[in-house]
Amino acid sequence: MGYRDAAEKYRADMFIAIEKNDRSAGRENAIAYATLLRQMAGMLDSYTDRAFLTREADKYEYIAAIITKWGRCDELFRALNDPAPHLKTKEEPKPEAPITSKSEPARGEEKPVAPKRRAAKSSAESAAKAPAPSVAAAPKPAAPEAVTPPTPAISPSLGELIAGMSATSSPKKVTPPAPSAPSGGSEPAVSSSGIEWIADAMEKYIGSVWIVRTGHSSGTGFFISKDGLFLTNRHVAYENEAPEPNLWIESDDGKKRYPAKILHVNKTYDVALLQILGLIADVPALPLLHDFSTVRPGCDMMIIGNGLGYGLAPITGTVKYPKSKKGGDMIYTALTNNGDSGSPVLNRAGYVIGIHKSTTNAKIVGDTRIEAKGMSNATPVCEILKLLDGWGVKI
Repeated sequence: MGYRDAAEKYRADMFIAIEKNDRSAGRENAIAYATLLRQMAGMLDSYTDRAFLTREADKYEYIAAIITKWGRCDELFRALNDPAPHLKTKEEPKPEAPITSKSEPARGEEKPVAPKRRAAKSSAESAAKAPAPSVAAAPKPAAPEAVTPPTPAISPSLGELIAGMSATSSPKKVTPPAPSAPSGGSEPAVSSSGIEWIADAMEKYIGSVWIVRTGHSSGTGFFISKDGLFLTNRHVAYENEAPEPNLWIESDDGKKRYPAKILHVNKTYDVALLQILGLIADVPALPLLHDFSTVRPGCDMMIIGNGLGYGLAPITGTVKYPKSKKGGDMIYTALTNNGDSGSPVLNRAGYVIGIHKSTTNAKIVGDTRIEAKGMSNATPVCEILKLLDGWGVKI
């Protein structure tokens, strides 16, 4: 099944779940659909197509939030028919102004206000134009009868539904239970719930993730100490079997750039430990998860990577195998690209649970190589901690 077919299936399943009032399934399919749209956008060269898919992804992320918090799924289902609710602003009700502004003078309570303004103007003009008051007075009796039609009912937009959640939704539905804090290190957990944790985690940890540049390619890596210890993949720091002679790291905005020195590498686990030279200030470090038993199949995960050299961006998925039986890699559903190599794999609490190293996973059956779709892999953090301990590095 291709990306487009998979996306349409997620979207169709979402609609079916909403019709059945199954918010759990509806939310999961909305999130999956939005995530897949972002992945598809990252593969396109056309700015117009990328922008369209990104807007659609934003729309369905809002829908996922509504499904989680909004009790009246019938109103949500009507809101889904809006072609672009995420483009609307709080000033949306303004189209009603032309209807009400003409009809308001006829209503009893506000009628005294309008004559006063007209009297002020007519007093200045009465000396020159005497018949004007009589002409203006003639149509006024017909005005009250013309204003009586009822205002047409307008279904609430998606933006209005979101705005109304805080006032009408049940508190029990709004706040899901917070994830338990894993052992090892101080707690950097992101407090947001639902799909919002992705954006919050990206904003909180992007300062610890930098782009790795060499003479011929780019990858990703991250700081594990404030004094410049930095992890990435061995294949990012090495060209074939030789260390890269020109190795730099760069901040996502491109304003900071430092040379890097290779301290240790391990080919089996594809890990490289670098020392960043010339740092002029402490850089925030990402904590490593010491209790790997807390990583279970089905856990949410996120990568911050430099896919295709576009710059740092989040990629989300679900852990399938914390340690696979074949090779011992951690395998997850995130759809990654070249340039994401060396990225930190984070859990919802913000701990590093692995180093991403490959966009695809494969299995050899006889003489046939079978590539798994949507199964990226990483070196588990438990193996990284063993390597660091062997290199005499205490984190």
